[in-house]
Parts: sequence; C-alpha cells; structure tokens
Amino acid sequence: MSWLADRRSLLLRAIIVAFLAAQLVVPMVGLFGPRPARFAWQMYSAMPPVPQAWAIAPDGSETAVDLGALFAVQRAELDYPSILREGLCDATGASAIRMAVPGELDEQTFSCR
Repeated sequence: MSWLADRRSLLLRAIIVAFLAAQLVVPMVGLFGPRPARFAWQMYSAMPPVPQAWAIAPDGSETAVDLGALFAVQRAELDYPSILREGLCDATGASAIRMAVPGELDEQTFSCR
C-alpha cells in the first residue's frame, strides 16, 4: 500500500513542478517575441507614444487635435498612426491632417477626401 502513496506523492509533485514551470516558460517565450506580447512580462511596458496631430482647415489654418479625447484608454497593441490616418479626417472634418510620430524625423501630411 505504501507504493500507492509513493505514486500519488510523485504524481502530485510532478503536477506542481509542471504548473510552476508553465508560470516561467510561458512569459519567457513571450519575452523574446515581438512586443508587446500577451502573457509576457513586458505586456504593459511597451506602450507606444501617441502621435501629435493637427487638423488643417481649407484656409490653411491648423488646430491641434486632442487625441486624449479620442482614445479613452491608451493601449499597447494599437497602431496609432494608421488608426489616425483612417479616422481623424472624419472626426475633425478637416481638409488635411498633419501628424508627428515620436521617433520619426519627418512629419506626415495627408489630405482628407
């Protein structure tokens, strides 16, 4: 009967070791992948900077756009420049948008329809 208790003890130890190993291995795999990775240790440490944007009126005047009002919660997985290119014209009613992305040297200007 003691061999049965030994098997249960061994099985319980194996389950505990496997659980603890998963707690280390899953985040380590994500750590070396593209960032931000789900379930990885850098999950919230790779927040991209939000670009600055200006709405250009037909007369050429520029008005800064408050992007904080458009994005209630900043998220790491969003590609802010492409989202802004798609929806900022509709949100502001401007004829063109000028955008400065942190980390890029050139500002981008794109026309709205």
